[in-house]
Amino acid sequence: MNASAQGDDNVQGCRCDLCPLRVDRQHKRPIDDEIHPGAAVLFIGEAPGKHELEAMRPFVGASGEELHKYLRQAHLTRSDVDIANVLLCRPPADLDDYLKDVADRNIDRAKANKERGWREADPGYSPPLADPRDCCRPRLMRYLPDKRVIIPLGGTALEAVTGLDKISFWRGSPLRVEQFADPPWGYEGAVGSPLPVRQPPHPVRGDVRETRAEDEVWVVPSLHPAYTLHEGPGRVMRGVVAHDVRKALRVLKDDRISWTEPNLTLTPTSPQAVEEALAEAAAYSLAHETAVAVDIETDPHTPRRQTAMWMVGFSWGDAGTFIIPFRAVSGSTWWPDAYQERIYEALRALLLHEGVKKVFHNHTFDVPILERHLKIGPTHTPAVGEEITAAEVERRRPGVTNIADTMVAHHAVCSELSHSLAFVATLYTDARFWKDTVKDGGKWNPSSDEVFALYCARDCLTTWRIWEGALRLDLRGQLPGAKSPVDATEVYEHGMQVAKRVLMPLHENGMRFDLEKAQEVRKVLVVREAECRDRMQVLLEPTDYASRMLERAKLAKAKDTQIRYENEAVHFHPGGVWGIRCALEAMKVPIQERTATGLLATGQEILAKAAPYASSNGRDFVRLLIGTAEGKAGNVTAMGWRACVKLRTTYLENPSLDTDGRLHADWRMLTHTGRLASSPNCQNFPAFMRSVIVPERGCVLVSTDFARVEWHAQALMSGDKALLKLFEEEDPHDVNAKLIFGERYITAEKDVKKRLRRLAKSFVYGLGYGATDMTIWENLVTEWPELKPADVRAVSKRMKALYPMWFRWRDDLLDHTRMCGYLRSAIMGRVRYFLGGLEATEVLNNKAQACVPATARIHTDRGFVPISALADGLHPGALAWTGRRYAPFSVLRMGDAEVYEVTLANGLVFLCDARHALLTVGVDDYEWVEAHALRAGARVCLSVAIPHDVGGVVDAETAYWFGRYLGDGHFSLIVGDHDRTRYAVTIAFDKRDASAMERCRMFFSAHGVTASPYVSGTTNQASVDAVGKDLARWWSDLGAVPNENAHTKRVPRQVFAYSLAARKAYLRGYWDADGSHAAPREPKARCCQRPLLHDLLCLARTVGCEAWIQGPYRADEHGHVAWELRFVAAQLDGQLQRGPGGRLRMDARAPEFEIKRFVAELPPARHGPAPRGVPRAYRTATQSTLVCRMRRGGSVGLYTLRALFGVDLPYYPVEVLSVQPTGRVEPVFTLSVDDSEHRYEADGVISRNCAADAANIAAIRLYDAFTPTPEVRLVNQSHDSLTYECPEERAEWVAETIKAIMPGPYHVRFNVPGYPNDMDVFFGVDVKAGTDWSQV
Repeated sequence: MNASAQGDDNVQGCRCDLCPLRVDRQHKRPIDDEIHPGAAVLFIGEAPGKHELEAMRPFVGASGEELHKYLRQAHLTRSDVDIANVLLCRPPADLDDYLKDVADRNIDRAKANKERGWREADPGYSPPLADPRDCCRPRLMRYLPDKRVIIPLGGTALEAVTGLDKISFWRGSPLRVEQFADPPWGYEGAVGSPLPVRQPPHPVRGDVRETRAEDEVWVVPSLHPAYTLHEGPGRVMRGVVAHDVRKALRVLKDDRISWTEPNLTLTPTSPQAVEEALAEAAAYSLAHETAVAVDIETDPHTPRRQTAMWMVGFSWGDAGTFIIPFRAVSGSTWWPDAYQERIYEALRALLLHEGVKKVFHNHTFDVPILERHLKIGPTHTPAVGEEITAAEVERRRPGVTNIADTMVAHHAVCSELSHSLAFVATLYTDARFWKDTVKDGGKWNPSSDEVFALYCARDCLTTWRIWEGALRLDLRGQLPGAKSPVDATEVYEHGMQVAKRVLMPLHENGMRFDLEKAQEVRKVLVVREAECRDRMQVLLEPTDYASRMLERAKLAKAKDTQIRYENEAVHFHPGGVWGIRCALEAMKVPIQERTATGLLATGQEILAKAAPYASSNGRDFVRLLIGTAEGKAGNVTAMGWRACVKLRTTYLENPSLDTDGRLHADWRMLTHTGRLASSPNCQNFPAFMRSVIVPERGCVLVSTDFARVEWHAQALMSGDKALLKLFEEEDPHDVNAKLIFGERYITAEKDVKKRLRRLAKSFVYGLGYGATDMTIWENLVTEWPELKPADVRAVSKRMKALYPMWFRWRDDLLDHTRMCGYLRSAIMGRVRYFLGGLEATEVLNNKAQACVPATARIHTDRGFVPISALADGLHPGALAWTGRRYAPFSVLRMGDAEVYEVTLANGLVFLCDARHALLTVGVDDYEWVEAHALRAGARVCLSVAIPHDVGGVVDAETAYWFGRYLGDGHFSLIVGDHDRTRYAVTIAFDKRDASAMERCRMFFSAHGVTASPYVSGTTNQASVDAVGKDLARWWSDLGAVPNENAHTKRVPRQVFAYSLAARKAYLRGYWDADGSHAAPREPKARCCQRPLLHDLLCLARTVGCEAWIQGPYRADEHGHVAWELRFVAAQLDGQLQRGPGGRLRMDARAPEFEIKRFVAELPPARHGPAPRGVPRAYRTATQSTLVCRMRRGGSVGLYTLRALFGVDLPYYPVEVLSVQPTGRVEPVFTLSVDDSEHRYEADGVISRNCAADAANIAAIRLYDAFTPTPEVRLVNQSHDSLTYECPEERAEWVAETIKAIMPGPYHVRFNVPGYPNDMDVFFGVDVKAGTDWSQV
């Protein structure tokens, strides 16, 4: 709907007269919603952005491209759906900040009214400002009666429609929202009437049903596409948002959801009822070969090992769900003691039944609690010194059998997403979010036993439906539409073994915490904190830090703070949010990153990255704040203030100790790499702090660690003989330290030598994991100040010469991963898809890859297609043009990168990332040069402009008139009486061209569109105006955008996928509308929009027309700058079939080496008639003259070589005018081409494109070895290190057992073509024993 047609008083029912954005916005009028009559789906965004304001419609920028992708996957276009925003106006700042500013202004108004004693009826009274969302909401409510599905994108949209907050909770949940026939909240008032008191919006029905009533609409919320464009967790969620949109459209099609509430037996009245229900569950499971889902509920405020079971739930699908309560919400017990033991026995019978599959979600939590209460399983490990018989050990050993786990299974399928039950449920079921039913104000507080039981029942039923539904298919790689057909069954089974033999023992055993030593360490940290803070204060004194803090206090209107800063010294506190930002700005630390709200980012990694480029004082300031790698390694004098505070507050002041004095962390295997994670983090204790972890009296700690396992594995897989020989040395890092530091290392003192060895180790591992030379320098320069980038490059060069196969394998592994789209770990085959973008350092444990932005057009046999469309799978089976032939390819998403702009002499502007390799003309051959290394004057190779007959779909006549529309047409949305809308296409003519007008009218009439001519009576202007019912869909599908103007028109992407005849017809239509033949041999087109001419240049080259852009020229009295697109007349007329074809002329100098190659193959020049056998192309005097010139080093044009000698060179070299970064960061892509040359054509330019698993397997094997001796306990796993606690007399036996089992073998399968695969390998192992953790 056109907002301008409504005026700006109350646009479409909005209360613009009360909205503060009417004054605060920085644009003239509200943007328009896109509402199409008959559309059943409504997408709702947040607020207009920069690109939306330019186009005056929602979702046209990067977020719009994401939305288009979702629609294309569903075979829909924008004209099939309605698109709106919560706000029609753009706030002057981030929406959350603006709303806070409105709230602050209301507080100031209230204070002023109170101070002056003004009341609402007084003339000077200042009423509170309305919330802009409330002012705009009535417009959204008007759209509901005609819609069947609403898709709110983002939290603001969700709250506007449903009143619910926390989009992360409700994302993907199908909701039913009641419609109101009347405008909500009495908003339909006259201009100037007061805004009613805000009331709750449409209530979401409390029950969960499959179908909706007639007065309801389906609502399927999801995340805003802009969030998925951000680095980090947002980017990972791209596929999830697409899944939500597909779910919403499926709900639209079926008008129902696949979900029913649990068939719940709520409160059994006797033990006999429990026994009968559990027997029924077992019988149903055995008869139907299905699982029984199990879930327990406990008190979340009680430590896990002391918590009581409140209830246990079982579900065997729609056949039944049964809840056994043990404690009421009030806290009273549910059963008499005599009944409880009988119920326990019935539970044991089911849980120990080997034929019944029990499925949990996170069984590492549920099973130990069940086994502890039922007195079964291995969780009853005896205390040290406790006497226990072998029979008792055997009785306790079996535990719950035949277990499945949906959390472990989903981690095996996709390790990068969340694995919570509510999240996984949105991917595999239509369950509505239910986790809020037992919370009150965000805290766990079930209102009744019935509510608590229903919550538990939904947990059970959801788990059962996930497992028995799509997850098992996904696990086996058999789910239709899965990202790749990868069977993750082996990874899942390994994860279950890790859970049973590693995770649960680690939690049950815990680590003993020495409180006296903890206090000693705490004192050391307090001293270091004060030292860091004082030294940072000294560094800030010469700066303008105090004035920055005072200015901040004034902006925040904090009067007390402002007075204190004006009268006292400003003391720096590193924990203050604004204090640290002002300090970093005062120290001039060059931080480029900003938060989502535009504030300076102060994260650890961001500061570490910026520190190398700061001054010496700035570098010292950052080091005192975040510390160095040496501090992380355990040197307290190198630790930063933040690390000291975190260690002190997390572990030393409030340790989460159990009644046994041990720290029982919650261990999980939910990382991307398969490494374990614990909460609190028990794996990254600094060395000096490990002394607080001690064994029980009479015991010792035995720790084992793999020696250089990841580096050794890479050596084995690469087959590098020099690197493998290095591992025969006693200390390979010592050898590399000598190579890097030379005599300085050999003659250094012991402490210095140790530090240099660690730096050398970091250097080598950085190279091995694909870090660039600059990344290595950035990581090391803080504690190695004298290091220069040139030093890193020199050492890197020497290392690559020493170990060439290692580095070649590293690059080939990256290419293989990009081609496949995922990476499988070497030992377990764990799959990772790099949803957040492919990073080389992630693959190898950053060699950058040539990438282009989403809009780059790739030359394929289906047409010239945007690479983003290829990435979305919209052209399956397409082949890419390499410059010589068509070849298969795969598209890889490479995350976000800064975009560089390469401007060529012919006017072509090519966009790519800094590392994109372009084919250039070198001295002796064509050379690949990365964009950041290109210089003005270099010559980049374009593909030769020859006609490529690819693509299809649109006929030539339609293409001609669509091109004519581009040159001199308009596509408009007209709002008539009673808000009725219609679309019209107008194409302008000279009234003397009556035949063309009649042809245009007949064209539209043939397509069922009414067209009528208009002829001016005073000028030569005329037009054909077309109006029709299906015109909007037809013209939009072609790529037209309503209300485009001369400054926004572009060649639609669809045109580049037309057939050759249609592309020629399109250009012919544009030329007939806007072309000029003022100079006979130099036809041209002039317009004020260079991007449009750039599109036309690219399109012209696809039909065999070379062209170039010239300008700028002053166009008119308004000072608008114009540009010209120029062609060669004969070539243009020949290719566009406007007359007899001329010779193909290309104004480009042939590469010198190509001339030398051609001349070397010719026989010597002869005088007189050419004898027989001499090539015909070398018989004329002109040819002989040119050959002599070429032999003397003269230059010849490509046209001359082709016309006189029949030589077709493969590329068209064009000089580079400039290369510069744009400052924009965008998603980038690349092609992996299955061709010997590995090339592809983008916009005409030729372009080119273990330890964690080993530690887990070792822990499993050692678990089996130590099972007969339960006094040997696994107490910690830190990356690839295992720590055991055992009696002192058994320490030697434990160490020998570890040395015999842990080295291997481990089966490695990497499947990189051309390298060793499927091998059994052994790794070195170090074993130490001591009386506290710091000694091992």
